[in-house]
Amino acid sequence: MTIKQRQNNTRRYITAIVMLVAVIATAFVPQTSEAKSKLMPRMYAFGFALALDDSVAYITNVTTVDSVWVDEKTSFVINRADYTQQLKSYLAVADLSKTMTVVTFAKTQKAAQKKADKLLKRYSNTKKRNYKVVRIDGFMLESVAPMNLELERKANALKIKKGKKEHQKKVKEIVNQ
Repeated sequence: MTIKQRQNNTRRYITAIVMLVAVIATAFVPQTSEAKSKLMPRMYAFGFALALDDSVAYITNVTTVDSVWVDEKTSFVINRADYTQQLKSYLAVADLSKTMTVVTFAKTQKAAQKKADKLLKRYSNTKKRNYKVVRIDGFMLESVAPMNLELERKANALKIKKGKKEHQKKVKEIVNQ
């Protein structure tokens, strides 16, 4: 074994030990039970979904979301996964369940539109990527309260079951345009 190989092996061992100590140390740090949150009266959001199997990118219009709970310290929207799940459920009705989805928030409509345009530009550039970009009209996000998450999920499931046929037709018309 050469000196360089020994040095590389030593660096790997030290890195592994440091990472192990960091993992163990974070296990013993007390976690706060709940982050402090504040209610924002209005935020703006849009959804983006990417279907990798057929190279199609779906993007929604920027919509207003009333009563959004935000972490005071980080300014992240609380329950971001629930908002993303709303988009996944909307697309699943149109048989587009194999998509990666994300919902992006901003405090102003201008900032949200700027983010949406940047994402749209990235995926509609045909030189680098071969994605077909499809706009989805009619998708609206509903506010999710941190205390009633389970009730919200049940209510959304009932809404989807109740109007599934109408919703499915509407989504297919939008996607086929």
